[in-house]
Amino acid sequence: MQHLIQQLSWRRFAALFSVLAAVTAGAQTCGPSNGRPALSAPTTGLCTAGFASAVSGTGPYAWTCTVLFPIVSFVSCSAPPNCHDVDGNGVIHATTDGVILNRVMLGMTGTTVSSAAQSGAPRNTWPAIRSFLNNSCGYSLACIANGQDVSAGAQTNISTCVNAVMPLAVQCCANSFTVITYDNPLGSNSCVGTCGPPIAAPNPESPTSSQ
Repeated sequence: MQHLIQQLSWRRFAALFSVLAAVTAGAQTCGPSNGRPALSAPTTGLCTAGFASAVSGTGPYAWTCTVLFPIVSFVSCSAPPNCHDVDGNGVIHATTDGVILNRVMLGMTGTTVSSAAQSGAPRNTWPAIRSFLNNSCGYSLACIANGQDVSAGAQTNISTCVNAVMPLAVQCCANSFTVITYDNPLGSNSCVGTCGPPIAAPNPESPTSSQ
């Protein structure tokens, strides 16, 4: 009987040790990059123990630290994007990112804001900037209103213009009609979609009375 009690006590101790070890591993395994705003996917400081998985995401960035001793544990770590790099080019510039944030805080929207992004930056349209600030930086920016434009920049032809502007229009012209204007003025290859009023549901045809 005493042997059985000792055996049960040991099992409880082992279970408690496993729980404490897992908690300790989780608290000490993520490296200094965990929770630190990053301009790009971190490559160092991922784990203080064990080994790191590949970093995924475009901000926030996520990875897993795997520890094999004293027990096998998998710890999730992440780093938020740096919200000062609004256009997403990996560099913080006063003349681009600073101007964008300043205009947003002044209540500006649309191309008035996105025109300040660096040419070729990953986030150089208003829908992309708005989505980043709302989803990653705690903003609550309204979408584009009727009559405002969604710009897809310069496109080589009308077909590429439609393909480029429609995903942007879907983000900020939901349930509304978008007029697409291409190459205005001539030679600019500009591609712009204009948000319009919500599309009205078609009225069903009235039944005709038989004579």
